[in-house]
Amino acid sequence: MNHIKKISAIIMIGITVFSLAACSKSPDVSTSETTESTEELFIGTVISISDDGVMLVLPQEGSEAANSSDLFNILVESFSESNDIPTVGDTVKIIYSGGIEELYPAQLVGIISTEIVNNVDANDSVIRTFKENTDGTYECEGYVYKYILDISGTMPNSDNIVTYVYLSNIEEITFEQAWKASGLSSNTADYFEVKDAVLVQTIYIDS
Repeated sequence: MNHIKKISAIIMIGITVFSLAACSKSPDVSTSETTESTEELFIGTVISISDDGVMLVLPQEGSEAANSSDLFNILVESFSESNDIPTVGDTVKIIYSGGIEELYPAQLVGIISTEIVNNVDANDSVIRTFKENTDGTYECEGYVYKYILDISGTMPNSDNIVTYVYLSNIEEITFEQAWKASGLSSNTADYFEVKDAVLVQTIYIDS
């Protein structure tokens, strides 16, 4: 009987030692996992600011952000530590580290710093200001529009890229329709009625 008790005691001691060893290793697993954040640069043009302080920003053509979305919502209060508050037409530079939230318009996550740079081409122009309504429509000079369209392409006999930003109740506008209606056509039939579409910004990009 004593022999059996000794064997049982040895087994219990072995189980206890094994359990303690397993517990002592568990913290190493949790502390070995680290998360690295990468800082990213965003540059864009403010094309509208809503009454509740949300900017609608058009990302720089060809940028990583532009591959994610053609429009971003950015809070004006993100610039509270800057000397200047952005206005429509300003070019803003933002450093962020949390990636892009895939909404529409998209949002930057983990904003670290903000700056107004205003180094866009002198030919870039904001033609009309507008605001985004709470129901997702856009209002400009008394008219309400369902869509905001940025339409890019190259002009005839030119290698430079031009982007026309339209507020529209027409779901799709071609680049040819866009540049003709921008004021470059002599045919009045090429222009939109203001209730259907209106040009709010033109952006020129040298190739």
